[in-house]
Amino acid sequence: MTPVFLHRPPMRKPNLLNLIKPFLSLFLIISLLQGATTADDVNCLKTLKAEISDPNGYLSSWTFTDSTPGSICQFNGIECWNNNENRVLNLRLANMGLEGHFPSGLQLCGSLTGLDLSRNSFTGSIPENIFSMVPFLTSFDLSYNSFTGEIPVNLSHCQYLNTMSLQDNSLTGPIPGQLTTLSRLTSFDVANNLLSGQIPAFNGKFQADSYANNSGLCGFPLSDCAAPSKKSNTGYLNSISLQYNSLTGQIPGQLVTLSRLNFFDVANNLLSGLIPAFKVQFQADSYANNSALCGLPLNVGCVAPSKKSNTGVIIGSAVGGIVVVALVVGVVVFVLLRKVPKRKREEDLKGNKWAKVLKGAKASKVSMFENSISKMKLADLMKATDDFSNDNIILTGRTGSIYKAVLPDSSFLSIKRLQDSSHSESQFKAEMETLGKIKQQNLLPLIGYCIAKNEKFLVYHYMPNGMLHDQLKQLKWSVRLKVAIGSARGFAWLHHTCNPRILHRNISSKCILLDQNFEPKISDFGLARLMNPIETHLSTFVNGEFGEFGYVAPEYTRTLVATPKGDVYSFGVVLLELVTGEKPTQVSRAPERFKGNLVEWVKHLSENNALGEAVDRDIIGNDDNLEREVMQVLKVAYRCVLSAPKERPTMFEVYQLLRAIGEKYHFSSTGGDDVILTDQTAEHGGLDELIVARLVIGIETLVGMKQDISNSKLPRVVHSFVTRLVSVSGIELNAFWAIMRTKNIKQFVLQMQS
Repeated sequence: MTPVFLHRPPMRKPNLLNLIKPFLSLFLIISLLQGATTADDVNCLKTLKAEISDPNGYLSSWTFTDSTPGSICQFNGIECWNNNENRVLNLRLANMGLEGHFPSGLQLCGSLTGLDLSRNSFTGSIPENIFSMVPFLTSFDLSYNSFTGEIPVNLSHCQYLNTMSLQDNSLTGPIPGQLTTLSRLTSFDVANNLLSGQIPAFNGKFQADSYANNSGLCGFPLSDCAAPSKKSNTGYLNSISLQYNSLTGQIPGQLVTLSRLNFFDVANNLLSGLIPAFKVQFQADSYANNSALCGLPLNVGCVAPSKKSNTGVIIGSAVGGIVVVALVVGVVVFVLLRKVPKRKREEDLKGNKWAKVLKGAKASKVSMFENSISKMKLADLMKATDDFSNDNIILTGRTGSIYKAVLPDSSFLSIKRLQDSSHSESQFKAEMETLGKIKQQNLLPLIGYCIAKNEKFLVYHYMPNGMLHDQLKQLKWSVRLKVAIGSARGFAWLHHTCNPRILHRNISSKCILLDQNFEPKISDFGLARLMNPIETHLSTFVNGEFGEFGYVAPEYTRTLVATPKGDVYSFGVVLLELVTGEKPTQVSRAPERFKGNLVEWVKHLSENNALGEAVDRDIIGNDDNLEREVMQVLKVAYRCVLSAPKERPTMFEVYQLLRAIGEKYHFSSTGGDDVILTDQTAEHGGLDELIVARLVIGIETLVGMKQDISNSKLPRVVHSFVTRLVSVSGIELNAFWAIMRTKNIKQFVLQMQS
């Protein structure tokens, strides 16, 4: 099933925002492509190196003698979009002792999303045109330097910023109120500077520590702003009348400290920006006819302005108008509904008004990929779902809504009403024909599709045991292991055997369905390619929606790129769920003071040599052998969620490790093993990964047990391998285990085998 992001049906009615979204998205994509040639990125680094002083020689690897694509990706502190292209993704030059001013050459790195110059000796001010230099920043870290001057208002244009770290500098002046328009900002720190004035209303998102040691700052979450000194003439102001002039700029936030102010009027000027939060809220008339003002009491939300226009203000005004129209329409509808017959009102409760327009298309053919399913038309689907009544919705997610369909013979199907797709009808049919041919025992097969007017429907088999997410706590360990191995087999097949290769991009315990025998079936594979780009890749980055919360790989917030190792991370979280019985975002057994997610909890336990405490005790009881088995799976899961993608195993390796652990259950014997590595994806010179997995699991178990190999009941291949190594090396067995406890066991096995 599709992971749930929004618990509401997809919006179908067009509005102004929906109409302009594709054009804004297209503009952004074109900007990315046109503004970032690889030559520019090379020149960017050349200019940067020339501009700054590197007394410790950390940038000595920046030689520029190699013109091969991807050569700059090997430079110290450089992360590229991929290692075969000279496009800089992140610049991480922290703690290198670098000196100089903010590098102007950064404007040539047109694809830069992460900038970290922290813990150096940079001086001077942050450029006022920072947005035009690095418009696509998601993380910005200048902390622990000696930057001076004010925080540029221009930073509010960097609308993709997630983190901003400016602490421990010598910045002065106020915190620009426009920064509150950065809706994606989740981390903000300006502590230990010389800032002053009222803290903008970030809606309490940031703690007091973020503003600490700025003696001139005031307002929530710090102490209230004090009233002006009685020695100041302005301290007695109770009326300010500045209307009907040509004043420009912002309304100074410091005016909120005028405790006696009871009249304030700046109407009919050219003012802009956020209206300060006065203790006395003045009427909207006090700010009228300042087209660029926003915030309360005006009905215009503050939106980060675009680079060359007032699009934010236009959109805000349009949205405000739409809200007013909606209210009027709502009143009219309410009045009309009082006159609607009772039977008609009851029909509307089905929530399927959109389906009414399909009545003229009921003869549309449902293209089927399985001969076992009788020929169907759209009319059959509508009858089976009660005209797609809301009562039959199983799940609503980013790719669409799933309906339970009851056929005349009392059998069931699942019907997905696909969310808006950017594909033409011919492209959509081509994609369906490809997906319809993909058959593997652990994938939920697409058995049909239908196109009717602007609607697209997909037909699947119905899974009686629902989602793993809903069943997990009731499953005993052998079934959980069966699900883990089968799911890993399916994902490995998609990554390594399927042609074309498929990244799922939305792995969670909600996309793993269970049939009548609790055999796992992976749903929604291949659907990411069908979604409108504004609803998937680009907007996923913009809105932080790379998948279900708790399953998203940490690198996604800065790379924008879906990768196989990202899928591995998400599947690792599913494995942690199976082993711990905990939810990805909420750990019931963690201390009350612990505020992290499941991955962070497991890593915390591991760092404190208490990894075993993560295991769900309900599934192992007092069975020591079972506990060792569960711990082996936990270690595989732990590898999958390592922070560095390069340190995670491939999905094929994950499958072989789990397969080795569950070998005694013979789960993989049903249907055979169809996961193979092609020449393009094979590693380690074609070495049998299952043998490697068995050796790694076996040796890890022996190391953990610290017992004599002669007393173990491990597979023969492990026994013979260790015995042969001990015999050839001439060392005692105890010494061998001591060595093993200090090594990367998999790397050691591969070296010895070769």
